Amino acid sequence: MLTVAKRLALIEPDNPQWTVSWAYATRRADCLDAARIILANAVEGQPNVAIFHYNLACYECQLGNIEGAKSRLKRAFDLEPRYRITALEDEDLEAVWKSLR
Repeated sequence: MLTVAKRLALIEPDNPQWTVSWAYATRRADCLDAARIILANAVEGQPNVAIFHYNLACYECQLGNIEGAKSRLKRAFDLEPRYRITALEDEDLEAVWKSLR
């Protein structure tokens, strides 16, 4: 999946799902920080893609950067309010659940 998702993300950079899939595959095959870097780079090029901010929040939370996670979630919620509901059930974000209610 890692190889395919990376290739698709490079071929179709305007399709955010490929970049998210590439980051997720990187998280599983390599490490969380490498996945975070992929999404951080994606946000630089496409700062208004809510799913990038949401997934970065998950990664930041898992890496222990709670304030960074909250900041990314705020941006994701501003761009796409429905992510607030998703966040309340996402175990990657358990450390920030209380602040979301």
